[in-house]
Amino acid sequence: RVVGKHSQGDRRRRTRLRGVNPRFSAILVAAATLTCVRAAQADASHESTENELAPQTHLDSSLYVHLLGSAQLGRGLRLNNPFRLSKQLGDDGESLSLTARYLDLSAAILFGDPDGFQGGIATHTSFALAGIAQQVIAPGFIGLYRFSGRFGVLGRLGVPIVVQPNPGAGLEGAVGALFSLASGVGLTTELLYDVFWGAATQERSRTVFPVLAAQMGLFLNFEVLP
Repeated sequence: RVVGKHSQGDRRRRTRLRGVNPRFSAILVAAATLTCVRAAQADASHESTENELAPQTHLDSSLYVHLLGSAQLGRGLRLNNPFRLSKQLGDDGESLSLTARYLDLSAAILFGDPDGFQGGIATHTSFALAGIAQQVIAPGFIGLYRFSGRFGVLGRLGVPIVVQPNPGAGLEGAVGALFSLASGVGLTTELLYDVFWGAATQERSRTVFPVLAAQMGLFLNFEVLP
C-alpha cells in the first residue's frame, strides 16, 4: 500500500506537471521571443540614427575648396588709340589697333557647392610677348558655375594694375568657360573687356581707352571634397 500510495502520488504529480508545464513553457518562450525582438528593433533603430547623424555632422563641419590655375595666350583690340600705338587697323593713328600677343597666368581659390555655384578670389598676371615690355597684374573676384563634371562657366571682376612700362590702373570684366579633358586638366577660354586711364596727350588732359581681348589655354585644378 505504501508503494501503491507512492505510485498514485507520483501519477498525480506527473499529471499535474503534464497539465501545467506546457502552458508555462509556452508563456516563457513567447515572453523571451518578444523581448529579443524588441531588443533587436531598438539596436537597429539606434544604429540607423547614428548612421544618419554621422554623415550629416561630417558634411556640416567639412569645407569644400577648389584650387584653379591656368596658362592662356591672348590678344586684344584697342577701341581707342590715343597714343598712336602700332598695329593700327585703320587709316590714321586714332583708328582701332591690336595689342601685342600676351601670356596670361592665373591662380584662384573658390568655395561653395562642388556641383553648383562657387565663388572666390583670383589673380591674373599678363606679360607681353613682343614689342615693349609690358606687365599687368589683375586681382579680383571670380564666380564659377558647374553644369556637369566636365563643363562650367565663369565670370570675373577685377582691377588691372599696369606695372610696366608706365604705372596705371583700370577696371576689368571677363566671362569664360571651362571644359575638362581629364581629371584635373582641361581647356579654358575667356573674353575680357578692360578700361584703362592713361597719361595726358596734347589733345586731351585725360585719356581713356577700352580694350577687348580674347584668350585661350589650359587649366589645372585641385579639389578638396567634403
